[in-house]
Amino acid sequence: MNKSNIKEANEHLQKLYQRVQDLESTVQEQAEAMMRRDEEAESTLRELGRSKDREIAELRRSLESSEMHVQHLLGSCREKDSQISFLKQRSKILDDVCQELPSLEILVDTLRRTPSSRSRHASDFEQGVKQMTNATAEHGRQSASPDVRPTGFGHSSPRIESTPQHNMARNFSISDDDEEHLS
Repeated sequence: MNKSNIKEANEHLQKLYQRVQDLESTVQEQAEAMMRRDEEAESTLRELGRSKDREIAELRRSLESSEMHVQHLLGSCREKDSQISFLKQRSKILDDVCQELPSLEILVDTLRRTPSSRSRHASDFEQGVKQMTNATAEHGRQSASPDVRPTGFGHSSPRIESTPQHNMARNFSISDDDEEHLS
């Protein structure tokens, strides 16, 4: 081998060595860049995981709060339903009393027109009717119904259309005490 061939071979080896070093440097840079991207991706994934966990925890708290609110509303509805049922029963009783009120007022008026020496029973009965009339008047004021009109006794009662049932004479029994005062 001659010197020029050796020189050429050395130059070729030098270029080849330089090329290998350049490629190794490029591979090293790309490996480092990939490692940085992997670390960034891992960091992003960790942050996303933490963010997801925080959001899930917040949604759970919101769900629990909503469930408690729903339970409170259901309890309130049950309580209101119970009150409505109770008030419907009371209203039915009051309606029944109001339907009989004209007859009771006629009876009280009749008892008032009897001789001045009324019996103890008539007086007790009149007191009971007054109490019912007062309760009816109180209910009328509370409900502020437009169908409420004053009665002859200074109290309010619901307006009841005149029906044969209310115009019929009622049969009431008179005790022995009452017969003495009526004769």
